[in-house]
Amino acid sequence: MLRVKLMKKKVVLSLAFVVAFATIASQLQAVPVFVGSRAALNGNDFIDWGAAGPEFTVLASPFTIPTNLGMTATVSTSNGTNLERRDQGSSWSGNFAPGDPLIWNQDAGGDIVVNFGMGVFGVGAQVQADFFGPFTGTISAFGMTGNLLGSFTFNGNSTSDGDNSAVFAGILNDTADIFSVSFSVLDQFGQNAFAINQLDIVKGGSQGVPESGATLPLLGLGIVALGFMRKFARA
Repeated sequence: MLRVKLMKKKVVLSLAFVVAFATIASQLQAVPVFVGSRAALNGNDFIDWGAAGPEFTVLASPFTIPTNLGMTATVSTSNGTNLERRDQGSSWSGNFAPGDPLIWNQDAGGDIVVNFGMGVFGVGAQVQADFFGPFTGTISAFGMTGNLLGSFTFNGNSTSDGDNSAVFAGILNDTADIFSVSFSVLDQFGQNAFAINQLDIVKGGSQGVPESGATLPLLGLGIVALGFMRKFARA
């Protein structure tokens, strides 16, 4: 009878450690990192804004657009105002690459928000403020329930050089839990007026992504839990 009681106690304690480990593990989310170049993001899909229509096409918020590989994205502004299609060197005299298809928030002050139909690892685009001069931008990533995963500010310089010098802002995670991303700017006049070019996307499991550091704590917890379970098993 005593041995049966001890066995039951060992099982209960082992299960308690497993539950505790699972609970802590579920609370440890991977932390996204900022990526400052298109090459470093290394996307395997993208949105070409030219697919939304020719120059000067007004895009009601929200609108849908397919990615190059057929995933559907929903694009909107945070304040519900319309977006508009522009092209660098034609209807937009900025510092994107010549011919780049763009979407512009029409100086209406709304963040550009892109929602995906599935979780992705990373997202990024080049950004330019309407007014020439320095500006600060923000890129934020959100999870399935709209929870904020990470937000980063970056500095850009808006010029008319047409030389592909528009700042790139990307966000990357080591788990595919990014369901939406938003862009905004704050220029020297306090305005949130800007455009972005091709949106690169990292989806699927086809490439390596940077470790956020969450794996090491999980591994340590797993070893500790396993050690306790083995100790009780040998008792």
